[in-house]
Amino acid sequence: MAQLKMLRDNSKLNERHLPKDYKFEFFKGAEEEINDWLNICINGLTPDTNKKWFDDCIVNYPDLVPEKDLFFVLL
Repeated sequence: MAQLKMLRDNSKLNERHLPKDYKFEFFKGAEEEINDWLNICINGLTPDTNKKWFDDCIVNYPDLVPEKDLFFVLL
């Protein structure tokens, strides 16, 4: 099955401004953050919606530093 992958080289990113009242928040590893993400994905965004899947596919992904590379956009 084909999978969409988002890759970024080491080039500098342009700064982006979010609409009013939105903000970026980096992943801190809290269970609440993980549960919120899994609840969002429950309607078909991922093939599974359990903590093991999250750990295997997101947190433990090779070359990913979750606290640096993973963020959420909040309203």
